[in-house]
Amino acid sequence: MKTLYLRIVYITLIVMVLSSLLGFLGANLYYQVKLKPVNDEKIMKVAKEIKQYYLTNDEVKIENYLEHIGELGYEVLKVNQAGDKKYFGEAFRKTAIYQKVIDDVLAGEPYHGILNFNTGWFITGFFDNDVRNTVGVEVEGYALFIRPSQEDQFGELRIFIAMIAVFTGIISVIAVFIMTRFIVKPVRMLTKATKAFSKGETITLPTKRQDEIGQLARSFEEMTTELSLAEQKRQEFVANVSHELQTPLTAIQGFARILQNQELSKAEREKYLRIITNETNRLSGLTNQLLLLSYLDQTDELLTPEEVRVSEQIQQFTASTEWRWRAKNIFIQMETVPALVLANGPLLYQVWQNIIGNAINYTPIDGEINIKMSHDNDFLFVSISNTGDKIPADDLAHIFERFYQADKMRERTEESSGLGLAISAEIVKRHRGTIQVESNDEETIFTVMLPKHK
Repeated sequence: MKTLYLRIVYITLIVMVLSSLLGFLGANLYYQVKLKPVNDEKIMKVAKEIKQYYLTNDEVKIENYLEHIGELGYEVLKVNQAGDKKYFGEAFRKTAIYQKVIDDVLAGEPYHGILNFNTGWFITGFFDNDVRNTVGVEVEGYALFIRPSQEDQFGELRIFIAMIAVFTGIISVIAVFIMTRFIVKPVRMLTKATKAFSKGETITLPTKRQDEIGQLARSFEEMTTELSLAEQKRQEFVANVSHELQTPLTAIQGFARILQNQELSKAEREKYLRIITNETNRLSGLTNQLLLLSYLDQTDELLTPEEVRVSEQIQQFTASTEWRWRAKNIFIQMETVPALVLANGPLLYQVWQNIIGNAINYTPIDGEINIKMSHDNDFLFVSISNTGDKIPADDLAHIFERFYQADKMRERTEESSGLGLAISAEIVKRHRGTIQVESNDEETIFTVMLPKHK
Protein backbone atom coordinates (compact mmCIF):
# COMPACT_ATOMS: atom_id res chain seq x y z
CA MET A 1 0.00 0.00 0.00
CA LYS A 2 1.48 3.33 -1.07
CA THR A 3 1.14 5.98 1.60
CA LEU A 4 0.47 9.65 0.87
CA TYR A 5 4.01 10.37 2.04
CA LEU A 6 5.55 8.07 -0.60
CA ARG A 7 3.18 9.32 -3.28
CA ILE A 8 4.25 12.92 -2.69
CA VAL A 9 7.92 11.89 -2.68
CA TYR A 10 7.52 9.92 -5.92
CA ILE A 11 5.60 12.70 -7.64
CA THR A 12 8.08 15.36 -6.53
CA LEU A 13 11.06 13.32 -7.73
CA ILE A 14 9.36 12.62 -11.04
CA VAL A 15 8.64 16.34 -11.43
CA MET A 16 12.29 17.12 -10.65
CA VAL A 17 13.56 14.62 -13.23
CA LEU A 18 11.09 15.73 -15.89
CA SER A 19 11.75 19.43 -15.24
CA SER A 20 15.51 18.82 -15.45
CA LEU A 21 15.05 16.90 -18.70
CA LEU A 22 12.77 19.55 -20.18
CA GLY A 23 15.15 22.27 -18.98
CA PHE A 24 18.07 20.57 -20.72
CA LEU A 25 16.05 20.15 -23.91
CA GLY A 26 15.02 23.78 -23.77
CA ALA A 27 18.60 24.93 -23.23
CA ASN A 28 19.78 22.72 -26.10
CA LEU A 29 17.07 24.12 -28.36
CA TYR A 30 18.08 27.64 -27.40
CA TYR A 31 21.71 26.82 -28.21
CA GLN A 32 20.76 25.35 -31.59
CA VAL A 33 18.60 28.32 -32.58
CA LYS A 34 20.29 31.30 -30.93
CA LEU A 35 23.79 30.49 -29.74
CA LYS A 36 25.21 28.32 -32.54
CA PRO A 37 25.37 31.14 -35.11
CA VAL A 38 26.91 33.46 -32.53
CA ASN A 39 29.46 30.84 -31.46
CA ASP A 40 30.31 29.97 -35.07
CA GLU A 41 30.83 33.64 -35.90
CA LYS A 42 32.98 34.17 -32.82
CA ILE A 43 35.28 31.21 -33.54
CA MET A 44 35.44 32.17 -37.21
CA LYS A 45 36.62 35.64 -36.18
CA VAL A 46 39.37 34.04 -34.05
CA ALA A 47 40.41 31.83 -36.99
CA LYS A 48 40.63 34.83 -39.32
CA GLU A 49 42.70 36.76 -36.77
CA ILE A 50 45.06 33.80 -36.48
CA LYS A 51 45.38 33.75 -40.25
CA GLN A 52 45.88 37.53 -40.45
CA TYR A 53 48.53 37.52 -37.77
CA TYR A 54 50.46 34.75 -39.49
CA LEU A 55 50.28 36.44 -42.89
CA THR A 56 51.55 39.75 -41.51
CA ASN A 57 54.47 38.22 -39.60
CA ASP A 58 56.78 36.50 -42.06
CA GLU A 59 59.27 35.56 -39.37
CA VAL A 60 56.70 33.33 -37.61
CA LYS A 61 56.87 29.64 -38.45
CA ILE A 62 53.43 28.07 -38.83
CA GLU A 63 54.27 24.97 -36.79
CA ASN A 64 55.51 27.00 -33.83
CA TYR A 65 52.62 29.41 -34.16
CA LEU A 66 50.01 26.65 -34.13
CA GLU A 67 51.71 25.03 -31.14
CA HIS A 68 51.32 28.33 -29.33
CA ILE A 69 47.68 28.61 -30.39
CA GLY A 70 47.07 25.11 -29.00
CA GLU A 71 48.65 26.06 -25.69
CA LEU A 72 46.28 29.04 -25.47
CA GLY A 73 43.30 26.67 -25.30
CA TYR A 74 42.39 25.80 -28.87
CA GLU A 75 42.28 22.54 -30.78
CA VAL A 76 43.80 22.82 -34.25
CA LEU A 77 43.98 20.47 -37.22
CA LYS A 78 46.37 21.33 -40.10
CA VAL A 79 45.91 19.55 -43.41
CA ASN A 80 48.10 20.12 -46.48
CA GLN A 81 47.43 19.50 -50.18
CA ALA A 82 48.69 15.92 -49.89
CA GLY A 83 46.18 15.17 -47.12
CA ASP A 84 48.75 14.98 -44.30
CA LYS A 85 47.21 15.88 -40.94
CA LYS A 86 48.78 17.30 -37.83
CA TYR A 87 47.03 18.16 -34.56
CA PHE A 88 47.88 20.89 -32.09
CA GLY A 89 46.55 21.44 -28.57
CA GLU A 90 44.16 18.96 -26.96
CA ALA A 91 43.34 15.92 -29.13
CA PHE A 92 40.03 15.72 -30.92
CA ARG A 93 37.73 12.93 -29.73
CA LYS A 94 36.50 12.35 -33.27
CA THR A 95 38.90 13.03 -36.15
CA ALA A 96 36.94 11.94 -39.23
CA ILE A 97 36.17 14.72 -41.73
CA TYR A 98 35.03 14.62 -45.33
CA GLN A 99 37.70 15.14 -48.02
CA LYS A 100 35.34 17.51 -49.84
CA VAL A 101 35.37 19.80 -46.79
CA ILE A 102 39.18 19.84 -46.87
CA ASP A 103 39.21 20.54 -50.58
CA ASP A 104 36.71 23.40 -50.22
CA VAL A 105 38.77 25.04 -47.47
CA LEU A 106 41.99 24.66 -49.50
CA ALA A 107 40.13 26.32 -52.36
CA GLY A 108 39.57 29.35 -50.10
CA GLU A 109 35.98 28.70 -48.97
CA PRO A 110 35.51 29.14 -45.17
CA TYR A 111 34.07 26.13 -43.32
CA HIS A 112 31.27 26.84 -40.84
CA GLY A 113 31.18 23.46 -39.14
CA ILE A 114 29.94 24.77 -35.78
CA LEU A 115 26.92 26.39 -37.42
CA ASN A 116 26.03 23.33 -39.51
CA PHE A 117 27.01 20.59 -37.05
CA ASN A 118 24.08 18.25 -36.42
CA THR A 119 23.54 16.96 -32.88
CA GLY A 120 20.77 15.00 -31.16
CA TRP A 121 18.31 16.42 -28.63
CA PHE A 122 20.39 15.10 -25.73
CA ILE A 123 23.80 16.29 -27.04
CA THR A 124 24.78 19.93 -26.79
CA GLY A 125 26.96 20.70 -29.83
CA PHE A 126 28.93 23.29 -27.91
CA PHE A 127 30.69 20.50 -25.97
CA ASP A 128 30.97 17.90 -28.80
CA ASN A 129 34.74 17.47 -29.39
CA ASP A 130 34.54 16.58 -33.09
CA VAL A 131 36.66 17.85 -36.01
CA ARG A 132 33.44 18.44 -37.90
CA ASN A 133 32.35 20.79 -35.07
CA THR A 134 35.00 23.41 -36.03
CA VAL A 135 35.52 26.36 -38.34
CA GLY A 136 37.99 26.12 -41.20
CA VAL A 137 40.11 28.65 -43.12
CA GLU A 138 42.89 28.38 -45.71
CA VAL A 139 46.37 29.61 -44.66
CA GLU A 140 49.28 29.48 -47.13
CA GLY A 141 48.19 26.20 -48.72
CA TYR A 142 47.03 24.62 -45.49
CA ALA A 143 43.49 23.95 -44.28
CA LEU A 144 43.20 24.92 -40.61
CA PHE A 145 40.29 23.62 -38.56
CA ILE A 146 39.93 25.33 -35.18
CA ARG A 147 37.65 25.09 -32.13
CA PRO A 148 38.07 26.04 -28.46
CA SER A 149 39.39 23.35 -26.17
CA GLN A 150 36.55 22.73 -23.72
CA GLU A 151 38.88 21.01 -21.32
CA ASP A 152 41.37 23.88 -21.20
CA GLN A 153 38.90 26.75 -21.26
CA PHE A 154 35.94 25.32 -19.39
CA GLY A 155 37.30 22.26 -17.58
CA GLU A 156 37.04 23.67 -14.05
CA LEU A 157 33.78 25.39 -14.89
CA ARG A 158 32.27 22.13 -16.14
CA ILE A 159 33.38 20.37 -12.95
CA PHE A 160 31.99 23.24 -10.92
CA ILE A 161 28.64 23.08 -12.74
CA ALA A 162 28.58 19.29 -12.39
CA MET A 163 29.23 19.55 -8.64
CA ILE A 164 26.47 22.13 -8.33
CA ALA A 165 24.08 19.78 -10.15
CA VAL A 166 25.10 16.80 -7.97
CA PHE A 167 24.82 18.68 -4.68
CA THR A 168 21.58 20.32 -5.79
CA GLY A 169 20.14 16.92 -6.65
CA ILE A 170 21.21 15.35 -3.34
CA ILE A 171 20.00 18.28 -1.24
CA SER A 172 16.74 18.44 -3.21
CA VAL A 173 16.02 14.73 -2.63
CA ILE A 174 16.76 15.05 1.10
CA ALA A 175 14.62 18.20 1.28
CA VAL A 176 11.77 16.40 -0.51
CA PHE A 177 11.76 13.62 2.10
CA ILE A 178 11.92 16.10 5.00
CA MET A 179 9.37 18.60 3.66
CA THR A 180 7.00 15.86 2.56
CA ARG A 181 7.06 14.44 6.08
CA PHE A 182 6.26 17.94 7.35
CA ILE A 183 3.38 18.27 4.88
CA VAL A 184 1.95 14.82 5.59
CA LYS A 185 2.28 15.11 9.39
CA PRO A 186 -1.05 17.00 9.82
CA VAL A 187 -2.79 14.43 7.62
CA ARG A 188 -1.40 11.64 9.80
CA MET A 189 -2.60 13.54 12.86
CA LEU A 190 -6.03 13.81 11.24
CA THR A 191 -6.04 10.06 10.60
CA LYS A 192 -5.01 9.46 14.20
CA ALA A 193 -7.74 11.82 15.38
CA THR A 194 -10.31 9.95 13.27
CA LYS A 195 -9.32 6.63 14.83
CA ALA A 196 -9.31 8.19 18.30
CA PHE A 197 -12.76 9.71 17.70
CA SER A 198 -14.13 6.32 16.65
CA LYS A 199 -12.98 5.03 20.06
CA GLY A 200 -14.54 7.95 21.91
CA GLU A 201 -11.22 9.71 22.48
CA THR A 202 -10.09 13.18 21.42
CA ILE A 203 -6.84 14.59 20.02
CA THR A 204 -5.66 18.16 19.41
CA LEU A 205 -5.28 19.17 15.76
CA PRO A 206 -3.29 22.09 14.23
CA THR A 207 -6.33 24.36 13.77
CA LYS A 208 -4.28 27.58 13.95
CA ARG A 209 -2.72 26.97 10.56
CA GLN A 210 -4.08 29.31 7.87
CA ASP A 211 -3.63 26.92 4.94
CA GLU A 212 -5.83 24.13 3.59
CA ILE A 213 -4.57 21.74 6.28
CA GLY A 214 -5.68 24.14 9.01
CA GLN A 215 -9.03 24.56 7.30
CA LEU A 216 -9.42 20.79 7.08
CA ALA A 217 -8.50 20.43 10.77
CA ARG A 218 -11.06 23.07 11.76
CA SER A 219 -13.72 21.40 9.62
CA PHE A 220 -12.88 18.06 11.23
CA GLU A 221 -13.19 19.49 14.73
CA GLU A 222 -16.50 21.11 13.81
CA MET A 223 -17.67 17.79 12.41
CA THR A 224 -16.62 15.88 15.55
CA THR A 225 -18.37 18.46 17.72
CA GLU A 226 -21.55 18.17 15.67
CA LEU A 227 -21.35 14.37 15.69
CA SER A 228 -20.83 14.38 19.46
CA LEU A 229 -23.86 16.64 19.90
CA ALA A 230 -25.86 14.47 17.50
CA GLU A 231 -24.86 11.36 19.43
CA GLN A 232 -25.78 13.05 22.70
CA LYS A 233 -29.16 14.07 21.29
CA ARG A 234 -29.67 10.57 19.93
CA GLN A 235 -29.03 9.06 23.34
CA GLU A 236 -31.34 11.61 24.96
CA PHE A 237 -33.96 10.88 22.31
CA VAL A 238 -33.76 7.13 22.92
CA ALA A 239 -33.93 7.68 26.68
CA ASN A 240 -36.92 10.00 26.32
CA VAL A 241 -38.72 7.64 23.95
CA SER A 242 -38.09 4.78 26.36
CA HIS A 243 -39.40 6.88 29.24
CA GLU A 244 -42.49 8.00 27.34
CA LEU A 245 -43.28 4.46 26.22
CA GLN A 246 -42.53 2.95 29.60
CA THR A 247 -44.94 5.23 31.50
CA PRO A 248 -48.19 4.19 29.76
CA LEU A 249 -47.00 0.59 29.42
CA THR A 250 -46.34 0.40 33.14
CA ALA A 251 -49.77 1.87 33.88
CA ILE A 252 -51.49 -0.53 31.50
CA GLN A 253 -49.61 -3.49 32.95
CA GLY A 254 -50.39 -2.47 36.54
CA PHE A 255 -54.06 -1.85 36.03
CA ALA A 256 -54.41 -5.02 33.93
CA ARG A 257 -53.12 -7.01 36.91
CA ILE A 258 -55.59 -5.24 39.20
CA LEU A 259 -58.44 -6.18 36.83
CA GLN A 260 -57.53 -9.83 37.34
CA ASN A 261 -58.90 -9.50 40.88
CA GLN A 262 -62.33 -11.10 40.74
CA GLU A 263 -63.51 -9.21 43.83
CA LEU A 264 -63.46 -5.79 42.14
CA SER A 265 -66.76 -3.97 41.84
CA LYS A 266 -68.23 -2.95 38.52
CA ALA A 267 -67.46 0.71 39.16
CA GLU A 268 -63.84 -0.08 39.95
CA ARG A 269 -63.48 -2.17 36.81
CA GLU A 270 -64.91 0.63 34.66
CA LYS A 271 -62.55 3.12 36.32
CA TYR A 272 -59.46 1.01 35.64
CA LEU A 273 -60.59 0.24 32.10
CA ARG A 274 -60.94 3.97 31.40
CA ILE A 275 -57.41 4.50 32.67
CA ILE A 276 -56.11 1.69 30.47
CA THR A 277 -58.00 3.16 27.49
CA ASN A 278 -56.55 6.63 28.13
CA GLU A 279 -53.02 5.27 28.45
CA THR A 280 -53.51 3.23 25.27
CA ASN A 281 -54.66 6.34 23.43
CA ARG A 282 -51.67 8.22 24.79
CA LEU A 283 -49.36 5.44 23.63
CA SER A 284 -50.99 5.43 20.19
CA GLY A 285 -50.63 9.22 19.91
CA LEU A 286 -46.97 9.07 20.88
CA THR A 287 -46.34 6.36 18.31
CA ASN A 288 -48.03 8.42 15.60
CA GLN A 289 -45.92 11.44 16.53
CA LEU A 290 -42.73 9.39 16.36
CA LEU A 291 -43.72 8.07 12.94
CA LEU A 292 -44.41 11.62 11.75
CA LEU A 293 -41.02 12.80 13.01
CA SER A 294 -39.35 9.89 11.26
CA TYR A 295 -41.09 10.85 8.02
CA LEU A 296 -40.04 14.48 8.37
CA ASP A 297 -36.44 13.48 9.06
CA GLN A 298 -36.25 11.33 5.95
CA THR A 299 -37.54 13.78 3.37
CA ASP A 300 -37.37 17.43 2.46
CA GLU A 301 -40.20 17.10 -0.04
CA LEU A 302 -43.84 17.82 0.64
CA LEU A 303 -46.26 15.16 -0.55
CA THR A 304 -49.29 16.39 -2.50
CA PRO A 305 -48.98 20.14 -1.88
CA GLU A 306 -52.27 21.97 -2.40
CA GLU A 307 -53.84 25.38 -1.91
CA VAL A 308 -54.68 25.72 1.76
CA ARG A 309 -56.70 28.51 3.40
CA VAL A 310 -55.12 28.75 6.83
CA SER A 311 -58.04 30.66 8.33
CA GLU A 312 -60.37 27.71 7.61
CA GLN A 313 -57.99 25.24 9.28
CA ILE A 314 -57.70 27.37 12.41
CA GLN A 315 -61.48 27.88 12.60
CA GLN A 316 -62.00 24.14 12.12
CA PHE A 317 -59.64 23.26 15.00
CA THR A 318 -61.04 25.84 17.42
CA ALA A 319 -64.53 24.60 16.64
CA SER A 320 -63.57 20.96 17.23
CA THR A 321 -61.97 21.83 20.60
CA GLU A 322 -64.70 24.19 21.78
CA TRP A 323 -65.67 21.90 24.63
CA ARG A 324 -62.11 22.06 25.99
CA TRP A 325 -61.66 25.83 26.09
CA ARG A 326 -65.24 26.51 27.14
CA ALA A 327 -64.75 24.12 30.05
CA LYS A 328 -61.98 26.48 31.28
CA ASN A 329 -64.03 29.58 30.38
CA ILE A 330 -61.28 30.71 27.96
CA PHE A 331 -62.10 33.62 25.68
CA ILE A 332 -60.76 33.21 22.10
CA GLN A 333 -60.44 36.27 19.92
CA MET A 334 -59.68 35.68 16.23
CA GLU A 335 -58.75 37.98 13.33
CA THR A 336 -58.30 36.13 10.02
CA VAL A 337 -57.45 36.96 6.40
CA PRO A 338 -58.38 34.87 3.34
CA ALA A 339 -54.78 34.31 2.23
CA LEU A 340 -53.70 31.02 0.59
CA VAL A 341 -50.54 29.01 1.05
CA LEU A 342 -49.24 26.05 -0.98
CA ALA A 343 -48.90 23.30 1.60
CA ASN A 344 -49.58 19.74 2.68
CA GLY A 345 -52.96 20.24 4.31
CA PRO A 346 -52.85 17.51 7.00
CA LEU A 347 -49.31 18.43 8.02
CA LEU A 348 -50.06 22.15 8.28
CA TYR A 349 -53.21 21.37 10.29
CA GLN A 350 -50.93 19.55 12.73
CA VAL A 351 -49.11 22.85 13.36
CA TRP A 352 -52.28 24.66 14.49
CA GLN A 353 -53.37 21.61 16.43
CA ASN A 354 -50.11 21.58 18.40
CA ILE A 355 -49.73 25.33 18.99
CA ILE A 356 -53.39 26.16 19.72
CA GLY A 357 -53.75 22.92 21.67
CA ASN A 358 -50.81 23.93 23.88
CA ALA A 359 -52.35 27.39 24.30
CA ILE A 360 -55.57 25.80 25.54
CA ASN A 361 -53.65 23.51 27.93
CA TYR A 362 -51.51 26.25 29.46
CA THR A 363 -54.05 29.09 29.57
CA PRO A 364 -55.50 29.37 33.08
CA ILE A 365 -59.22 29.39 33.83
CA ASP A 366 -60.87 32.61 32.63
CA GLY A 367 -57.79 33.28 30.46
CA GLU A 368 -57.61 34.57 26.91
CA ILE A 369 -56.26 33.34 23.56
CA ASN A 370 -55.69 35.72 20.65
CA ILE A 371 -55.25 34.46 17.09
CA LYS A 372 -54.29 37.19 14.64
CA MET A 373 -53.49 36.78 10.94
CA SER A 374 -51.86 39.32 8.62
CA HIS A 375 -50.02 39.27 5.32
CA ASP A 376 -47.91 41.27 2.89
CA ASN A 377 -47.02 40.66 -0.75
CA ASP A 378 -44.94 37.56 0.00
CA PHE A 379 -45.78 36.10 3.40
CA LEU A 380 -48.64 35.15 5.67
CA PHE A 381 -48.19 35.78 9.41
CA VAL A 382 -50.12 33.89 12.08
CA SER A 383 -49.72 35.05 15.67
CA ILE A 384 -51.14 32.87 18.49
CA SER A 385 -50.88 34.28 22.01
CA ASN A 386 -52.27 33.12 25.34
CA THR A 387 -52.29 34.47 28.86
CA GLY A 388 -50.64 32.47 31.60
CA ASP A 389 -47.34 31.88 33.32
CA LYS A 390 -44.19 33.16 31.66
CA ILE A 391 -41.96 30.52 30.09
CA PRO A 392 -38.46 30.84 31.64
CA ALA A 393 -35.75 32.07 29.27
CA ASP A 394 -33.76 28.82 29.71
CA ASP A 395 -36.79 26.78 28.65
CA LEU A 396 -37.66 29.20 25.84
CA ALA A 397 -34.33 28.59 24.13
CA HIS A 398 -35.04 24.83 23.93
CA ILE A 399 -38.79 24.80 23.46
CA PHE A 400 -38.63 23.39 19.91
CA GLU A 401 -36.31 20.54 20.88
CA ARG A 402 -37.72 17.05 20.92
CA PHE A 403 -38.92 15.73 24.29
CA TYR A 404 -37.89 18.89 26.06
CA GLN A 405 -41.20 18.95 27.93
CA ALA A 406 -40.59 15.36 28.94
CA ASP A 407 -37.97 16.76 31.33
CA LYS A 408 -38.24 20.30 32.73
CA MET A 409 -41.75 21.16 31.53
CA ARG A 410 -43.48 17.87 32.28
CA GLU A 411 -45.36 19.33 35.19
CA ARG A 412 -47.35 21.60 32.89
CA THR A 413 -49.49 18.81 31.51
CA GLU A 414 -49.45 15.07 31.57
CA GLU A 415 -50.96 14.97 28.07
CA SER A 416 -47.87 16.48 26.50
CA SER A 417 -45.09 14.30 25.16
CA GLY A 418 -42.73 17.14 24.31
CA LEU A 419 -42.91 16.35 20.59
CA GLY A 420 -45.68 18.68 19.42
CA LEU A 421 -43.63 21.86 19.07
CA ALA A 422 -40.69 19.96 17.58
CA ILE A 423 -43.03 18.51 14.96
CA SER A 424 -44.53 21.94 14.29
CA ALA A 425 -41.09 23.47 13.76
CA GLU A 426 -40.12 20.71 11.30
CA ILE A 427 -43.37 21.08 9.35
CA VAL A 428 -43.03 24.86 9.09
CA LYS A 429 -39.42 24.43 7.98
CA ARG A 430 -40.53 22.01 5.24
CA HIS A 431 -42.92 24.70 4.02
CA ARG A 432 -40.02 27.19 3.77
CA GLY A 433 -41.38 29.17 6.69
CA THR A 434 -40.27 30.15 10.19
CA ILE A 435 -41.70 29.79 13.69
CA GLN A 436 -40.76 31.97 16.66
CA VAL A 437 -41.79 32.26 20.30
CA GLU A 438 -41.56 34.97 22.92
CA SER A 439 -42.87 35.05 26.46
CA ASN A 440 -43.37 37.72 29.12
CA ASP A 441 -45.24 38.06 32.39
CA GLU A 442 -48.54 38.69 30.59
CA GLU A 443 -48.58 36.32 27.63
CA THR A 444 -46.75 33.81 25.45
CA ILE A 445 -46.78 34.47 21.68
CA PHE A 446 -46.04 32.00 18.86
CA THR A 447 -45.57 33.56 15.41
CA VAL A 448 -45.61 31.46 12.24
CA MET A 449 -44.53 32.93 8.89
CA LEU A 450 -45.36 31.06 5.66
CA PRO A 451 -44.82 31.97 1.98
CA LYS A 452 -48.06 33.00 0.31
CA HIS A 453 -49.34 31.20 -2.74
CA LYS A 454 -49.65 33.75 -5.55
